[in-house]
Parts: sequence; structure tokens; C-alpha cells
Amino acid sequence: MCLKLFNMEITAQEFTPQAQETPTILTTDPSGNSTSGYLLFRRWNDWEIGRFTDQKWSNHAKFFHNLVKKEKVQEWAIETAGRFLKLNDFSRKQGGSFMAKGFFDLLNIIGALFYIGEYEGITNKEILNLSVNQLESKALKNEIIGLKKCLVNIKTATYHKKGLMVPRWTFKNKIISEHEKDAVLIFYIYWVIVKKQDWPWTDWD
Repeated sequence: MCLKLFNMEITAQEFTPQAQETPTILTTDPSGNSTSGYLLFRRWNDWEIGRFTDQKWSNHAKFFHNLVKKEKVQEWAIETAGRFLKLNDFSRKQGGSFMAKGFFDLLNIIGALFYIGEYEGITNKEILNLSVNQLESKALKNEIIGLKKCLVNIKTATYHKKGLMVPRWTFKNKIISEHEKDAVLIFYIYWVIVKKQDWPWTDWD
């Protein structure tokens, strides 16, 4: 798309403020023994959302180390449990004892990601999980452009055959996982609240 102004042709990318050079940003919802979600932001029209699944926290660390090197990430916002995490609450969610292995795997991957960031010269930013959880209510009201929870037709034998519609998170009209949704929320916190930048997506892009 182009805008014509006084016989001058200006492309949308040149005209849009977000098209100015921005650092490559990675936001991550880490998991030590399950699925980690991430959003990689290069510029307003060049980004990707993805996830990585593995039972070993060390493999998650390897995946993200390779990713930040390949993409030359400059800023990295990582969700952490922070001091608001109650061990007993975490234990109950895990259905196990106070010393649940998942808890230590989570601590290991969080520490590893911050170490990788510092080692690679990346600016790290801690985003508390409490902040992410609070922001979800804003997304549920459709107040974060592009991020919605809606009923979708999942094409699996379980749902599609019965014609059932199930609630799923979507971003820019694509179905995403809970972990990828958290990565979007982390990006919102980092980009809009911390960096005080305009949300880079609109209803029409």
C-alpha cells in the first residue's frame, strides 16, 4: 500500500512510526519441563510467535540460546515467578509435594535464560508472572488489539466430528497456545508499559 502526497510516493513502511529502526526483541514464557512460548519482534510488520516443547529444561535453554544468536536479539523480556510465587500454591498445581521437580526445573530455566542473555550482551528485563496474569483480564475484554479469546472450530476427531466450538486464544486471527498468549502479554507489558511505545498492531494490518 502507498500514500500519494504532493506527487511524492511514500510507502506505508516509511510513513509508519514503528517502521523506524527498532531493536530485535524477544519475549518468553519459559517452562522447565513442558512448553515455552515466545514472541520475536523485529519490526512492526516483521514478527513471529512460536513455542518449544521438551521435558528437559536444558534443551529449552539450548533452543533459546540458538534463537537469540541467530536472530541477533538485543532486548529480552522473560516472565519470572518473582517473589510473588508461593511454593505451596505451585505445589498444589503440580499435584505433588512441596519439593516438586517442576518447580526446580522452572528455576533452572529462568536462571539459564538470564545467564544466556548476559553472556550474549542482551538487555534482560524481568516480567513478573503476577503482572501477566493481571493483564489477561484486559485481553479478555478485547482491549489488546489482535489478541482475542473466541470460539473456534478445532479440526480434530474429538471436536470437529461433533461440530463443537471451543474457546481458544487467537492473535491476528491465528490460533495460539496459552504459552504463546502469555508471550504476547509479556510483549505488551514490555513494549507499551515499560518502553512506553504505541502498540504496533492495528485492526486493519
